[in-house]
Amino acid sequence: MAALDREVTRLEQSVEAFQADDVQQKRQVQELQSRLDELKSNMQAQTSALDALEGSGTGSTDQDLRRRQLEEQRRALQEEFELLMDLSLE
Repeated sequence: MAALDREVTRLEQSVEAFQADDVQQKRQVQELQSRLDELKSNMQAQTSALDALEGSGTGSTDQDLRRRQLEEQRRALQEEFELLMDLSLE
């Protein structure tokens, strides 16, 4: 009986550890999903800003600089989005 009690205690500890891991994984997934949602929103804003600049023609040097900055930000957001998608699928 003592051996059985020890085994039950060990199993209870394993279950508790598993539940703690599960809670942590759920939290991480929620954080990733939140970050993905934020990235999608930022990407949409960048796309809208780029579209607005596209309609303005060649424009001034300031507009060209702004367009390049937005394109760089969009690329960075796209890379981060892809990394987060990979992490969320793991």
